[in-house]
Amino acid sequence: MEGIKQIALSVSVSAAVISAFYIICPDGNMSKQMKYIIGLLMLLAVLTPIVSVNIEIPTSDKEIEFSADATDMVASQYSYIAKSILENEKIYFEQISVITDILEDGNIIISKVCVYGAEDIEKAKSALSVHFEEVEFIE
Repeated sequence: MEGIKQIALSVSVSAAVISAFYIICPDGNMSKQMKYIIGLLMLLAVLTPIVSVNIEIPTSDKEIEFSADATDMVASQYSYIAKSILENEKIYFEQISVITDILEDGNIIISKVCVYGAEDIEKAKSALSVHFEEVEFIE
């Protein structure tokens, strides 16, 4: 709030001083140049306090905690991707589960994809290994 008061005061005083110069500015050959300089001074008077004021936005020091919903959402999305890959390759399976982990920096990573009851394990492994680092097949 103090910053806004400072900006308003600075602009008001600058406008009063510059308007006084504008009134006493002589008419004649130098009139256009003087009015141009006075206009630049007014622009500078308006912009300087805005740029120099340090506006602080209160932030929370708490770390962002991911809930189980976020990891479940990521797991379901990657599960859908794995199912789509296997269905496109016409590989039949019973179930797919995706295991996720949360890193210290808050990122969610896929640690493992488990495929249950796949008919052609080698074909499924080659199809999924392109997109997933660790794939486990459970019969």
